[in-house]
Amino acid sequence: MLKFIRAHEDCDWAIEYPNHSFGEMEQIQIDETWQGEALVLFRATAEELEVYKRRGQAVALVSSEGPSGGFPRIIPDNFRVGGMAAEHLMESMVPNLAFLARGETLYQEANFAPGQRVYPRERLKGFIDKLQESDITPSVHYISGHPLWKKNAWKLIEKEVSAFIESLPKPCGLFVADDPLAGVVVKVAAKIQIDIPGELLVIGFGNDPGYCLTANTPLSSIGYPGSKVGYAAAEAIQKQLLGEAPQETIQRIEVRKLRVRESSDSIAIPDPDFAKLVRWMRLRAIREPLRMDDLVEKSGLSISSLRKRFHQFLGHSPKEELALIRLKHFKHLLARTEEPVAVISEKMGFLSIQEASRFFMREAGQRPTEYREQNLVDNS
Repeated sequence: MLKFIRAHEDCDWAIEYPNHSFGEMEQIQIDETWQGEALVLFRATAEELEVYKRRGQAVALVSSEGPSGGFPRIIPDNFRVGGMAAEHLMESMVPNLAFLARGETLYQEANFAPGQRVYPRERLKGFIDKLQESDITPSVHYISGHPLWKKNAWKLIEKEVSAFIESLPKPCGLFVADDPLAGVVVKVAAKIQIDIPGELLVIGFGNDPGYCLTANTPLSSIGYPGSKVGYAAAEAIQKQLLGEAPQETIQRIEVRKLRVRESSDSIAIPDPDFAKLVRWMRLRAIREPLRMDDLVEKSGLSISSLRKRFHQFLGHSPKEELALIRLKHFKHLLARTEEPVAVISEKMGFLSIQEASRFFMREAGQRPTEYREQNLVDNS
Protein backbone atom coordinates (compact mmCIF):
# COMPACT_ATOMS: atom_id res chain seq x y z
CA MET A 1 0.00 0.00 0.00
CA LEU A 2 2.90 2.35 0.67
CA LYS A 3 3.97 1.99 -2.96
CA PHE A 4 0.48 3.04 -4.04
CA ILE A 5 0.53 6.10 -1.75
CA ARG A 6 3.96 7.19 -3.01
CA ALA A 7 2.87 6.71 -6.63
CA HIS A 8 -0.16 9.00 -6.19
CA GLU A 9 0.70 12.54 -5.13
CA ASP A 10 -2.94 13.33 -4.35
CA CYS A 11 -3.21 10.36 -1.96
CA ASP A 12 -3.01 11.62 1.62
CA TRP A 13 -3.93 8.42 3.39
CA ALA A 14 -2.84 7.72 6.94
CA ILE A 15 -2.47 4.00 7.60
CA GLU A 16 -3.42 2.41 10.89
CA TYR A 17 -2.94 -1.22 11.82
CA PRO A 18 -3.52 -3.39 14.89
CA ASN A 19 -0.54 -3.21 17.20
CA HIS A 20 0.51 -5.02 20.34
CA SER A 21 3.31 -2.89 21.76
CA PHE A 22 2.95 -3.96 25.40
CA GLY A 23 1.74 -0.52 26.44
CA GLU A 24 4.40 1.56 24.68
CA MET A 25 1.90 2.84 22.08
CA GLU A 26 -1.80 3.51 22.02
CA GLN A 27 -3.41 0.20 21.13
CA ILE A 28 -5.38 0.24 17.88
CA GLN A 29 -8.09 -2.33 17.34
CA ILE A 30 -9.54 -2.77 13.86
CA ASP A 31 -13.05 -4.21 14.15
CA GLU A 32 -16.67 -3.20 13.53
CA THR A 33 -16.25 -0.26 15.93
CA TRP A 34 -13.42 1.32 13.91
CA GLN A 35 -14.46 4.63 12.32
CA GLY A 36 -11.93 5.07 9.52
CA GLU A 37 -12.82 5.46 5.84
CA ALA A 38 -11.42 2.18 4.47
CA LEU A 39 -10.20 -1.22 5.58
CA VAL A 40 -7.93 -3.86 4.11
CA LEU A 41 -8.97 -7.04 5.88
CA PHE A 42 -7.56 -10.54 5.98
CA ARG A 43 -10.85 -12.05 7.15
CA ALA A 44 -14.04 -10.74 8.70
CA THR A 45 -17.43 -12.07 9.70
CA ALA A 46 -20.54 -11.49 7.60
CA GLU A 47 -21.87 -9.28 10.39
CA GLU A 48 -18.75 -7.09 10.41
CA LEU A 49 -18.84 -6.71 6.64
CA GLU A 50 -22.49 -5.70 6.78
CA VAL A 51 -21.62 -2.96 9.29
CA TYR A 52 -18.84 -1.63 7.05
CA LYS A 53 -21.12 -1.59 4.03
CA ARG A 54 -23.90 0.18 5.91
CA ARG A 55 -21.47 2.89 7.02
CA GLY A 56 -20.15 3.31 3.49
CA GLN A 57 -16.63 2.25 4.41
CA ALA A 58 -14.42 0.95 1.62
CA VAL A 59 -13.21 -2.62 2.04
CA ALA A 60 -10.75 -4.93 0.28
CA LEU A 61 -10.30 -8.54 1.41
CA VAL A 62 -6.95 -10.32 1.06
CA SER A 63 -7.80 -13.88 2.07
CA SER A 64 -9.33 -16.72 0.06
CA GLU A 65 -11.46 -17.68 3.04
CA GLY A 66 -14.60 -16.33 4.66
CA PRO A 67 -17.54 -14.26 3.43
CA SER A 68 -17.02 -11.40 0.99
CA GLY A 69 -20.03 -9.26 1.89
CA GLY A 70 -20.14 -7.86 -1.64
CA PHE A 71 -16.57 -6.51 -1.47
CA PRO A 72 -13.61 -7.26 -3.77
CA ARG A 73 -11.18 -10.03 -2.87
CA ILE A 74 -7.48 -9.81 -3.83
CA ILE A 75 -5.56 -13.06 -3.43
CA PRO A 76 -2.54 -14.91 -4.86
CA ASP A 77 -3.19 -16.98 -7.96
CA ASN A 78 -3.62 -20.23 -6.04
CA PHE A 79 -3.95 -22.28 -9.23
CA ARG A 80 -0.56 -21.02 -10.42
CA VAL A 81 0.92 -21.73 -6.98
CA GLY A 82 0.02 -25.39 -7.45
CA GLY A 83 1.40 -25.39 -10.98
CA MET A 84 4.72 -23.93 -9.85
CA ALA A 85 5.04 -26.52 -7.10
CA ALA A 86 4.37 -29.29 -9.63
CA GLU A 87 6.98 -27.96 -12.04
CA HIS A 88 9.59 -27.70 -9.30
CA LEU A 89 9.03 -31.22 -8.00
CA MET A 90 8.93 -32.66 -11.54
CA GLU A 91 12.38 -31.18 -12.09
CA SER A 92 13.66 -33.43 -9.32
CA MET A 93 12.56 -36.50 -11.30
CA VAL A 94 11.34 -38.32 -8.19
CA PRO A 95 8.96 -41.13 -9.22
CA ASN A 96 6.24 -40.23 -6.70
CA LEU A 97 4.49 -36.93 -5.93
CA ALA A 98 2.04 -35.95 -3.20
CA PHE A 99 -0.02 -33.08 -1.81
CA LEU A 100 -0.89 -32.23 1.80
CA ALA A 101 -3.15 -29.50 3.19
CA ARG A 102 -5.71 -28.65 5.83
CA GLY A 103 -9.09 -29.66 4.51
CA GLU A 104 -10.87 -27.95 7.37
CA THR A 105 -9.74 -25.66 10.17
CA LEU A 106 -11.61 -25.16 13.43
CA TYR A 107 -11.29 -21.86 15.28
CA GLN A 108 -13.22 -20.45 18.21
CA GLU A 109 -13.08 -16.95 16.69
CA ALA A 110 -15.71 -16.45 13.96
CA ASN A 111 -13.61 -13.85 12.11
CA PHE A 112 -11.00 -16.52 11.29
CA ALA A 113 -13.64 -18.27 9.14
CA PRO A 114 -13.63 -21.80 10.57
CA GLY A 115 -14.61 -24.62 8.23
CA GLN A 116 -13.65 -25.88 4.78
CA ARG A 117 -10.62 -24.21 3.23
CA VAL A 118 -10.78 -22.73 -0.28
CA TYR A 119 -7.12 -22.03 -0.96
CA PRO A 120 -5.81 -25.63 -0.65
CA ARG A 121 -8.42 -26.89 -3.09
CA GLU A 122 -7.42 -24.26 -5.62
CA ARG A 123 -3.73 -25.03 -5.13
CA LEU A 124 -4.42 -28.76 -5.47
CA LYS A 125 -6.25 -28.19 -8.75
CA GLY A 126 -3.31 -26.24 -10.14
CA PHE A 127 -0.95 -28.97 -8.90
CA ILE A 128 -2.96 -31.81 -10.46
CA ASP A 129 -3.60 -29.97 -13.74
CA LYS A 130 0.13 -29.41 -14.27
CA LEU A 131 1.02 -33.00 -13.36
CA GLN A 132 -1.65 -34.39 -15.66
CA GLU A 133 0.15 -32.80 -18.61
CA SER A 134 2.78 -35.50 -18.00
CA ASP A 135 0.36 -38.23 -16.88
CA ILE A 136 1.42 -38.02 -13.24
CA THR A 137 -1.12 -38.61 -10.46
CA PRO A 138 -0.21 -37.47 -6.91
CA SER A 139 -1.19 -38.92 -3.56
CA VAL A 140 -3.49 -36.44 -1.79
CA HIS A 141 -4.35 -35.98 1.86
CA TYR A 142 -6.37 -33.33 3.70
CA ILE A 143 -5.73 -32.95 7.42
CA SER A 144 -8.89 -33.44 9.48
CA GLY A 145 -10.39 -30.49 11.32
CA HIS A 146 -8.92 -30.22 14.82
CA PRO A 147 -10.03 -27.77 17.53
CA LEU A 148 -6.95 -25.56 17.54
CA TRP A 149 -7.84 -23.93 20.87
CA LYS A 150 -7.38 -27.23 22.68
CA LYS A 151 -4.05 -27.87 24.37
CA ASN A 152 -3.02 -31.02 22.51
CA ALA A 153 -4.39 -30.25 19.02
CA TRP A 154 -0.85 -30.04 17.67
CA LYS A 155 -0.18 -33.62 18.78
CA LEU A 156 -3.17 -34.90 16.79
CA ILE A 157 -1.98 -32.97 13.72
CA GLU A 158 1.57 -34.33 14.04
CA LYS A 159 0.20 -37.86 14.37
CA GLU A 160 -1.87 -37.50 11.20
CA VAL A 161 1.02 -35.93 9.28
CA SER A 162 3.33 -38.71 10.47
CA ALA A 163 0.97 -41.44 9.24
CA PHE A 164 0.61 -39.78 5.84
CA ILE A 165 4.28 -39.19 5.10
CA GLU A 166 5.18 -42.68 6.34
CA SER A 167 2.62 -44.13 3.90
CA LEU A 168 4.11 -42.39 0.87
CA PRO A 169 6.26 -44.43 -1.52
CA LYS A 170 9.83 -43.16 -1.42
CA PRO A 171 11.46 -41.17 -2.79
CA CYS A 172 8.60 -38.68 -3.00
CA GLY A 173 8.12 -35.01 -3.74
CA LEU A 174 5.56 -33.36 -1.45
CA PHE A 175 3.80 -30.04 -2.00
CA VAL A 176 2.35 -28.72 1.25
CA ALA A 177 -0.25 -25.99 0.72
CA ASP A 178 1.32 -23.52 3.18
CA ASP A 179 4.53 -22.98 5.14
CA PRO A 180 3.17 -23.61 8.67
CA LEU A 181 2.02 -27.11 7.74
CA ALA A 182 5.19 -27.70 5.71
CA GLY A 183 7.12 -26.82 8.86
CA VAL A 184 5.19 -29.54 10.69
CA VAL A 185 6.15 -32.02 7.95
CA VAL A 186 9.85 -31.21 8.26
CA LYS A 187 9.69 -31.49 12.06
CA VAL A 188 7.78 -34.79 12.00
CA ALA A 189 10.06 -36.26 9.33
CA ALA A 190 13.05 -35.65 11.59
CA LYS A 191 11.26 -37.39 14.49
CA ILE A 192 10.46 -40.52 12.48
CA GLN A 193 13.80 -40.50 10.64
CA ILE A 194 12.60 -39.78 7.11
CA ASP A 195 15.46 -38.09 5.31
CA ILE A 196 14.77 -34.72 3.68
CA PRO A 197 15.50 -34.31 0.80
CA GLY A 198 16.88 -37.83 0.27
CA GLU A 199 13.58 -39.67 0.78
CA LEU A 200 11.12 -36.78 0.87
CA LEU A 201 11.39 -33.48 -0.98
CA VAL A 202 9.19 -30.75 0.54
CA ILE A 203 7.99 -27.39 -0.77
CA GLY A 204 5.54 -24.98 0.85
CA PHE A 205 3.96 -21.60 0.11
CA GLY A 206 4.48 -18.19 1.68
CA ASN A 207 8.28 -18.01 2.01
CA ASP A 208 7.80 -17.06 5.65
CA PRO A 209 11.24 -16.78 7.32
CA GLY A 210 9.77 -17.87 10.65
CA TYR A 211 8.93 -21.27 9.19
CA CYS A 212 11.37 -21.62 6.29
CA LEU A 213 14.60 -20.68 8.03
CA THR A 214 13.99 -22.25 11.44
CA ALA A 215 12.93 -25.69 10.19
CA ASN A 216 15.21 -28.69 10.84
CA THR A 217 15.93 -28.57 7.13
CA PRO A 218 15.56 -25.10 5.53
CA LEU A 219 12.26 -25.11 3.67
CA SER A 220 11.77 -24.39 -0.03
CA SER A 221 8.77 -22.17 -0.63
CA ILE A 222 6.85 -20.21 -3.25
CA GLY A 223 6.76 -16.56 -2.26
CA TYR A 224 3.57 -14.76 -1.30
CA PRO A 225 3.27 -11.68 -3.60
CA GLY A 226 2.56 -9.36 -0.68
CA SER A 227 3.61 -6.10 -2.32
CA LYS A 228 1.43 -6.71 -5.38
CA VAL A 229 -1.51 -7.82 -3.25
CA GLY A 230 -1.20 -4.66 -1.16
CA TYR A 231 -0.99 -2.41 -4.24
CA ALA A 232 -4.05 -4.04 -5.82
CA ALA A 233 -5.95 -3.73 -2.52
CA ALA A 234 -5.10 -0.01 -2.42
CA GLU A 235 -6.40 0.39 -5.97
CA ALA A 236 -9.66 -1.33 -5.02
CA ILE A 237 -9.99 0.93 -1.96
CA GLN A 238 -9.30 4.06 -4.02
CA LYS A 239 -12.07 3.22 -6.49
CA GLN A 240 -14.58 2.90 -3.67
CA LEU A 241 -13.42 6.14 -2.02
CA LEU A 242 -13.97 7.91 -5.34
CA GLY A 243 -17.57 6.77 -5.39
CA GLU A 244 -17.49 3.50 -7.31
CA ALA A 245 -19.76 0.87 -5.77
CA PRO A 246 -17.86 -2.16 -4.45
CA GLN A 247 -18.02 -5.29 -6.56
CA GLU A 248 -17.83 -8.86 -5.29
CA THR A 249 -14.92 -9.84 -7.50
CA ILE A 250 -11.82 -12.01 -7.14
CA GLN A 251 -8.54 -10.61 -8.43
CA ARG A 252 -5.77 -13.19 -8.61
CA ILE A 253 -2.27 -11.77 -8.27
CA GLU A 254 0.55 -13.31 -10.28
CA VAL A 255 2.91 -15.56 -8.33
CA ARG A 256 6.43 -15.82 -9.69
CA LYS A 257 9.08 -16.22 -6.99
CA LEU A 258 10.30 -19.63 -5.84
CA ARG A 259 12.98 -19.87 -3.18
CA VAL A 260 14.72 -23.24 -3.41
CA ARG A 261 16.31 -24.37 -0.15
CA GLU A 262 17.66 -27.66 1.14
CA SER A 263 14.26 -29.35 1.65
CA SER A 264 13.75 -29.80 -2.10
CA ASP A 265 17.11 -29.08 -3.70
CA SER A 266 17.73 -32.22 -5.73
CA ILE A 267 19.94 -30.35 -8.20
CA ALA A 268 22.82 -29.37 -5.94
CA ILE A 269 24.87 -27.64 -8.64
CA PRO A 270 26.93 -24.61 -7.55
CA ASP A 271 26.60 -22.98 -10.98
CA PRO A 272 23.10 -21.37 -10.90
CA ASP A 273 22.90 -20.89 -14.66
CA PHE A 274 23.75 -24.53 -15.31
CA ALA A 275 21.31 -25.69 -12.61
CA LYS A 276 18.61 -23.63 -14.34
CA LEU A 277 19.43 -25.35 -17.65
CA VAL A 278 19.17 -28.81 -16.06
CA ARG A 279 15.77 -27.92 -14.53
CA TRP A 280 14.57 -26.73 -17.94
CA MET A 281 15.78 -29.96 -19.55
CA ARG A 282 13.96 -32.11 -17.00
CA LEU A 283 10.65 -30.41 -17.75
CA ARG A 284 11.00 -30.30 -21.54
CA ALA A 285 12.75 -33.57 -22.35
CA ILE A 286 9.87 -35.70 -21.05
CA ARG A 287 7.68 -34.36 -23.86
CA GLU A 288 10.10 -33.80 -26.72
CA PRO A 289 13.47 -35.15 -27.89
CA LEU A 290 15.82 -32.24 -27.23
CA ARG A 291 18.99 -31.88 -29.27
CA MET A 292 22.37 -30.30 -28.53
CA ASP A 293 21.33 -27.29 -30.64
CA ASP A 294 18.41 -26.74 -28.23
CA LEU A 295 20.76 -26.74 -25.26
CA VAL A 296 23.17 -24.38 -26.98
CA GLU A 297 20.35 -21.97 -27.81
CA LYS A 298 18.89 -22.11 -24.29
CA SER A 299 22.20 -21.73 -22.45
CA GLY A 300 24.14 -19.46 -24.81
CA LEU A 301 27.16 -21.75 -24.37
CA SER A 302 29.18 -23.52 -27.01
CA ILE A 303 28.93 -27.27 -27.46
CA SER A 304 32.39 -27.80 -25.96
CA SER A 305 31.56 -25.62 -22.92
CA LEU A 306 28.29 -27.50 -22.40
CA ARG A 307 30.00 -30.88 -22.51
CA LYS A 308 32.62 -29.67 -20.03
CA ARG A 309 29.96 -28.50 -17.56
CA PHE A 310 27.92 -31.69 -17.85
CA HIS A 311 30.95 -33.83 -17.08
CA GLN A 312 32.03 -31.47 -14.29
CA PHE A 313 28.67 -31.33 -12.48
CA LEU A 314 26.81 -34.49 -13.53
CA GLY A 315 29.61 -36.86 -14.49
CA HIS A 316 28.28 -37.66 -17.95
CA SER A 317 27.50 -36.10 -21.33
CA PRO A 318 24.45 -33.99 -22.30
CA LYS A 319 23.24 -36.87 -24.49
CA GLU A 320 23.39 -39.27 -21.54
CA GLU A 321 21.47 -36.83 -19.30
CA LEU A 322 18.72 -36.43 -21.90
CA ALA A 323 18.45 -40.20 -22.27
CA LEU A 324 18.23 -40.64 -18.47
CA ILE A 325 15.46 -38.05 -18.22
CA ARG A 326 13.40 -39.62 -21.00
CA LEU A 327 13.94 -43.19 -19.81
CA LYS A 328 12.89 -42.34 -16.26
CA HIS A 329 9.66 -40.73 -17.47
CA PHE A 330 9.01 -43.58 -19.92
CA LYS A 331 9.32 -46.05 -17.04
CA HIS A 332 7.01 -43.95 -14.89
CA LEU A 333 4.27 -43.98 -17.54
CA LEU A 334 4.64 -47.72 -18.12
CA ALA A 335 4.46 -48.53 -14.41
CA ARG A 336 1.78 -46.07 -13.31
CA THR A 337 -0.62 -45.80 -16.26
CA GLU A 338 -2.26 -48.32 -18.54
CA GLU A 339 -1.88 -46.20 -21.67
CA PRO A 340 -0.75 -48.17 -24.74
CA VAL A 341 2.91 -47.84 -25.63
CA ALA A 342 1.84 -46.13 -28.86
CA VAL A 343 0.10 -43.39 -26.88
CA ILE A 344 3.08 -42.96 -24.56
CA SER A 345 5.34 -42.80 -27.60
CA GLU A 346 3.29 -39.99 -29.12
CA LYS A 347 3.10 -38.02 -25.85
CA MET A 348 6.87 -38.17 -25.45
CA GLY A 349 7.52 -36.93 -28.96
CA PHE A 350 8.89 -40.10 -30.53
CA LEU A 351 8.34 -40.29 -34.28
CA SER A 352 6.88 -43.78 -34.03
CA ILE A 353 6.24 -46.63 -31.61
CA GLN A 354 9.15 -48.45 -33.24
CA GLU A 355 11.52 -45.59 -32.41
CA ALA A 356 10.23 -45.53 -28.82
CA SER A 357 10.69 -49.29 -28.44
CA ARG A 358 14.23 -49.16 -29.84
CA PHE A 359 15.10 -46.34 -27.41
CA PHE A 360 13.73 -48.28 -24.44
CA MET A 361 15.49 -51.50 -25.45
CA ARG A 362 18.77 -49.65 -25.89
CA GLU A 363 18.58 -47.78 -22.57
CA ALA A 364 16.78 -50.32 -20.34
CA GLY A 365 17.78 -53.62 -21.94
CA GLN A 366 14.21 -54.88 -22.37
CA ARG A 367 11.03 -54.15 -24.31
CA PRO A 368 8.53 -51.63 -22.87
CA THR A 369 5.86 -54.34 -22.57
CA GLU A 370 8.22 -56.53 -20.54
CA TYR A 371 9.01 -53.68 -18.18
CA ARG A 372 5.29 -52.98 -17.69
CA GLU A 373 4.52 -56.62 -16.90
CA GLN A 374 7.13 -56.59 -14.16
CA ASN A 375 6.47 -53.14 -12.68
CA LEU A 376 2.86 -52.05 -13.25
CA VAL A 377 1.46 -50.48 -10.06
CA ASP A 378 -2.15 -51.21 -9.15
CA ASN A 379 -3.75 -47.75 -8.71
CA SER A 380 -7.23 -49.06 -7.99
